[in-house]
Amino acid sequence: MSIGGDQGGSIRVPAAWTGIVGLKPTHGLVPYTGVVPIETTIDHTGPMARTVTDCAILLEVFFNCFCD
Repeated sequence: MSIGGDQGGSIRVPAAWTGIVGLKPTHGLVPYTGVVPIETTIDHTGPMARTVTDCAILLEVFFNCFCD
């Protein structure tokens, strides 16, 4: 499991090339805190993992940590 920044495919394209799952969440769902912003209107932070279930778990952890 890992987290990536996606402005133009930086989560989804490498995931597709390596056979893992990459998810670009809805804008603002996962805060960009601690990540160097490139353009705030297109910056997204999302999970990368081996399976869809693992991505869902990681996304839930991010959401619960930043929204509670």
